[in-house]
Amino acid sequence: RRHSAKQAEEAIEVIRASGYTNLGIDLMYALPDQDESVWMATLRRIVGYNPAHISCYQMTISEGTPFYSMLGQGRIQAPGEERERAFFLLTSAYLEENGYVHYEISNFAREEKSMSRHNIKYWRHVPYLGLGPSAHSFLNGIRWWNIRSVDGYCQALDCGRTPVEDRERLTEEQVRLESLFLGFRTREGIKRKLIEDSPDSGRALREIQSAGLVTLEGDRIVPTREGFILADSLPLLFSH
Repeated sequence: RRHSAKQAEEAIEVIRASGYTNLGIDLMYALPDQDESVWMATLRRIVGYNPAHISCYQMTISEGTPFYSMLGQGRIQAPGEERERAFFLLTSAYLEENGYVHYEISNFAREEKSMSRHNIKYWRHVPYLGLGPSAHSFLNGIRWWNIRSVDGYCQALDCGRTPVEDRERLTEEQVRLESLFLGFRTREGIKRKLIEDSPDSGRALREIQSAGLVTLEGDRIVPTREGFILADSLPLLFSH
C-alpha cells in the first residue's frame, strides 16, 4: 500500500473521530530484516486502538518483484522458516492474551460478530455471488469466475454477453478436499466424518493429535496454534 505508518494511524484517528466502531486493521509481518521486538511494538500499538478485527499476513516475496531482486543480490535477508514460525506463534499468543479470537490462520476478532462473514461463507461452501472483473461465485456445486480485465469485462456487458470467463463443477471428492484444506485453516476445524473411516486415516488422526497439532471437540477436529502452522499439510494425510 502506498502510505506510511503515520498516514495509516492518522486514518485510524479520523475513523474513530467519525464515530465508527467496527474497525479492521491489516498488518504484515516477517518482513526482510524485521525482528520480533519491532513487530511486538507494532502489535502493542495496534491493540491500543482496540480494533474489532485484525488480520496479520506473513509476507511472501514473489518472483519478478523488486524485493525478489534485492533478495537475490543480498541487499535484504528473508527471515527463514524458524523465524516465520516464531513470528506466527508470538502474534497468536499476544493477540489472544489481549482478548482476540484467533479464528483463522491470519485473522483475529474481538467477538463472533466481528468475524469476516464473506470469508466464513467461502470456507463453508455457502453460495455466494461475486460482481465485477475477476469476481468468483459459487452455487449448487458450480464455481465460476468473471473476466479478469476491466476492458474485457465491460466489452462483454456492452455486447450483451455474460462476462463469465470460465466455470467448473466440483465433484463430491473435490468438495471434501476443499473442506479439509479450508477447515484446517480455521478455529472451527473440520467434521470428523470428512476423513475416511479407514485404518490409515485413524492412524494419521492419532498421530497429529498426539503431536499436539489438533484436538477433538465433539464431532470436530480442531487445529491448535501449532497445527495452524502446518494447516496446508494436514489435509494431505486424509486425501486419496
